Amino acid sequence: MTGFPALAVAIALVALTASMARADARLDYVASGTGCVPVPTAVAVQGSRLRIDMRDAGSDSSLLYDGVEQYATALDHEQRMASPIELDDEALDFQTDVSSATGTRMTRELDKVDAMMAQAREQMKVQCAELERQGMQCPQMAMPDLASMMQPENLQAMQQQAMVQADPADLRRAGIDPDALAAQQAQDQAQAAVQQARRESVLVDGLGADSVAGIACTMWERRQGEHVLERGCSVEPAALGLDARDQRGLDRGYARLMKMQQAFQPLVDKLDARMGTAQAGAGASAPGIVLRQACFDAEGRETGSATARIERATLPASTFEIPPGYRSPMDAMREDASQ
Repeated sequence: MTGFPALAVAIALVALTASMARADARLDYVASGTGCVPVPTAVAVQGSRLRIDMRDAGSDSSLLYDGVEQYATALDHEQRMASPIELDDEALDFQTDVSSATGTRMTRELDKVDAMMAQAREQMKVQCAELERQGMQCPQMAMPDLASMMQPENLQAMQQQAMVQADPADLRRAGIDPDALAAQQAQDQAQAAVQQARRESVLVDGLGADSVAGIACTMWERRQGEHVLERGCSVEPAALGLDARDQRGLDRGYARLMKMQQAFQPLVDKLDARMGTAQAGAGASAPGIVLRQACFDAEGRETGSATARIERATLPASTFEIPPGYRSPMDAMREDASQ
């Protein structure tokens, strides 16, 4: 019995030492200038739990990932919405199949529309020839370019034009605040412009080595023609040198999220091929985790920069939890239907 207190103290010391050794980690950026914070803007790790924050052109979202459950939740902070995402192998395999089938179906439907447009053009030629034979002038009618219409920025413009023409009184009767709608449209327009610039840019990787805070990284550039939009240095998650527990969680979480991204790739590839927008490196994200990034204007002047910082400290559990008051998409639909 005399040895029990000493044993208890020893166990407590071991537990305390272990908890001190397992510090959580958070990566964010010290930024200068404007508009040059990498995406994601912050990454937090607590063992198998991962949080990724993304703020870009007015959008504000996060992804919470539980590596034990292989389950994620997408948070839309503007709409206070929480959307569940299953990330186990079975769910991702299913999503890959759905992505491929959706791409195939969409390309077939687009082919049908193209065939109808081609037939309409031929009919117009015949009618114009008949009108000219009778001494009349053929009306000039521009046939829509489907590929151009399907571009995200053009779809966005058509949607905005439709809302601009709407009567504010009709919007209010429908439960829509015109001022809030205008603010949302401005945010969507800014985000669409950023996304368009990225789609038109090409990522060139493997441009040599550098280091940030003693961590070796690989240089890359995002170019639009001869113009360098961004220049940065990135690493794979395994090179960050976190403690073993957090490093395993980050490595596994990053690999799982990359697999989720790949599940949607068949749809992207098929649409790119169908729309003629496929280009090696076009629209690609910066590889790995960005440690340093600089942005430039059309004259090559630096407009902003960001450098990563890594903090090792215990993070509150709420960092990796859904904030109070956030709704699921189904809850939002039920509430909207009841109003």
